[in-house]
Amino acid sequence: MISLLYSLPFVLIFAYLLQVNVRLYHTPTLVTSLTGRYNAGVHAQLQHLKIALHGTAGEEMQQLYPEGYVFLHALYGLTWTELLREITQENEIYTEAITEVRWAIERLESDTAQQVFEPQMHPTYGVFYQGWLNYLRASYLERLSEPKQDSVQVHRYQLACEELAASFSKHYTPFLFSYPGGCWPADNLVALAALSKHDRILPSRFHKSVQICLKRIQTKLDDNGLI
Repeated sequence: MISLLYSLPFVLIFAYLLQVNVRLYHTPTLVTSLTGRYNAGVHAQLQHLKIALHGTAGEEMQQLYPEGYVFLHALYGLTWTELLREITQENEIYTEAITEVRWAIERLESDTAQQVFEPQMHPTYGVFYQGWLNYLRASYLERLSEPKQDSVQVHRYQLACEELAASFSKHYTPFLFSYPGGCWPADNLVALAALSKHDRILPSRFHKSVQICLKRIQTKLDDNGLI
């Protein structure tokens, strides 16, 4: 029994390494046609999440941590935008994917998503909320053949980018707050990514602002050169 107990950690490590190696050689099942291709496994997982999120999964995640509702809907929407990367409007899942991304954005714009954040912050509701919402907006607009197809989201995204750029330029540190007095650098990088996407999909406006932010961040690295 003692020998078995001593060997158990090595067995677990071996099993983990075996699983990792198998995954390295895993080939996803791709559905391919003249209208593009998408990962069938990811699409199947999204069907499961679709049922859960249109139910109560967002509220349940919110009970686990303060950003649960926003984070789950943001990742759900972003996964659909990734499926849209290699398909055209004629593809069998295009309409479903676009519909679900829009739905996820609407959930992030809702009172339920905003209620745990402070509206008086700069940017409004804090950088975590604005970062993930606008990264999803940008990824959605990036997948449309013409961003103007959704003029409402284009307008909201542009206004949000203006607010983000102004907040970064005026703040006394490179990192904006997610909550009053609470700052997490990683949240700021999502917001910067959302800001930088603007100039890829709409007329260039914020390249200089992003570069200034990145230079300021370089002055606040730790001893290992990390943010």
